[in-house]
Amino acid sequence: TGHEGAAPEPDDWPPDARMFTIRAAADDAAPSLAAELPISATELGMLDGDADHPVQFCSVLLEPPVKHRFDASDAARYEREYCDRDDDGEFFMVHVALLGPRRPGVSLAPGARDVLVDVAYVVDLSLEEDGVLNSAKVDWAGGAIVDVAGEAVADRVADTSEGQPDQPIASGPMSAPVPAASAPEPGSPGSSAWIREQLDVRIAVLSRLAGEVAISEVPVPTELAKGERHSNTAPQYVLDGAQFWYHTRDPKKG
Repeated sequence: TGHEGAAPEPDDWPPDARMFTIRAAADDAAPSLAAELPISATELGMLDGDADHPVQFCSVLLEPPVKHRFDASDAARYEREYCDRDDDGEFFMVHVALLGPRRPGVSLAPGARDVLVDVAYVVDLSLEEDGVLNSAKVDWAGGAIVDVAGEAVADRVADTSEGQPDQPIASGPMSAPVPAASAPEPGSPGSSAWIREQLDVRIAVLSRLAGEVAISEVPVPTELAKGERHSNTAPQYVLDGAQFWYHTRDPKKG
């Protein structure tokens, strides 16, 4: 994330740098972050989390940068090169941030959509040298919803099969039936972790629309094991390989 305090240059970027769009704010997002959305972000590298944040973070260059206010008594924490002052006081221009999935097991692979992430402003660019999250060198900015440019792996595999010549049909005994699709990989679309992540995203959006209703009062769907009987008291769902069953009460009949 830069050299001797300088903003990262294109030569610093990894060869297959991912491109992100930070497109929506979660209910706990910092106002400084929400004010700049949507934000484009380019991958700079990866950083391991800590005990409180057991996920891998992606270090990204923000465009546009974010104007982040800080208390003058805390000024020593901030790279002076990016500090300035206006009529409202001192601020730090955030060029580099960390994005980490809020739920462990969720992927920021190319093609991922609607991923709820925690955002941290990097206020000390020497964080790159640490190789692991150092909370003294970041300011947490709450949550945001991001999309990752590119195609999902499943989409790319499907594309490679298109346009191929038909394979000859072998004569002889009938082939064995094709086994049912296996369960999705953890964190991939259709997996338990992915379903929970999508629920988090929708709840984050609903929290801004709920008005006087506390978001904690909104029923959150829970996962059941295959064969487990649903209770009919709250929304529940079952994952079985590539199949998905959702149970909820009828809003009129109960």
